[in-house]
Amino acid sequence: MILADDEEERGPVAPVDIYATQDSDGFTYAIGPTSRERIITVFPHTKLRPSLFLSTGTQQDMIQQHGENWWEQVCKLLTGLTEEQVFSLGGYRIFHPNSAVWHEGLPEVHAR
Repeated sequence: MILADDEEERGPVAPVDIYATQDSDGFTYAIGPTSRERIITVFPHTKLRPSLFLSTGTQQDMIQQHGENWWEQVCKLLTGLTEEQVFSLGGYRIFHPNSAVWHEGLPEVHAR
């Protein structure tokens, strides 16, 4: 349950937006500016990366090692946050270079 005071402290709850760009060697991931600002406001001591480059081989290794959860690893590496912290912000979305949502990890919403 989020109280009004919690919402003021955290700001609006919305997924952390991560954008992918592709080149011939792999993908670079970066957090959108609005999401960066929210993360810094809520978790001022986290170590945000400006971007994360994954070669095609490294990305394939992550997929083999983490399975479906490899996207979560990208989010954790970029934000420096735990899964719980990311979900407290509203989860995350990763956008494909064509601007479509490639993957999203959103917290479960329980019916009341």
